[in-house]
Amino acid sequence: MTIHLAQAVLLFAGAGLTASLFFRLAREARTAPFAPLIISAANRYDSLMLLLASIFIWQFTQALEFTFPNYAIMLHRIGFIGIVTVPPAAFLLAQRVSGTRFPPAAVLAVIPVLTLALNFSGPYASHFWSGYLEPGEAYSLVAIRGPWFWVH
Repeated sequence: MTIHLAQAVLLFAGAGLTASLFFRLAREARTAPFAPLIISAANRYDSLMLLLASIFIWQFTQALEFTFPNYAIMLHRIGFIGIVTVPPAAFLLAQRVSGTRFPPAAVLAVIPVLTLALNFSGPYASHFWSGYLEPGEAYSLVAIRGPWFWVH
């Protein structure tokens, strides 16, 4: 592993571990006796925890992808669980903090659920990934994007 890859792995792993630390702090603050004074609804913590868990999955699988290039395709697909949940989770957090309820959470989940279904499905995965280039020494994995990638 070259020095640049080692730095990238440390950066991604550090970001993932930082997100997991904040996840733990948010979980503990949700059950604290003073939590209603800080944030009036506990579900705001839930949306923050979803966002932090998504970031952790995304960044940690990215670090593992650089570390274990033989498993890069599988880790890349698993990482998309985090990638597709970050935007809806951030939007849900903004909704909860601002007090708005439009659009409903189910509407936000349509494209991520379809993306994950295409990502992990056998015959339809080509709509999301057209192919992969083998990992080299200077990079982990290059995915050739299919048409659904640009929708998500």
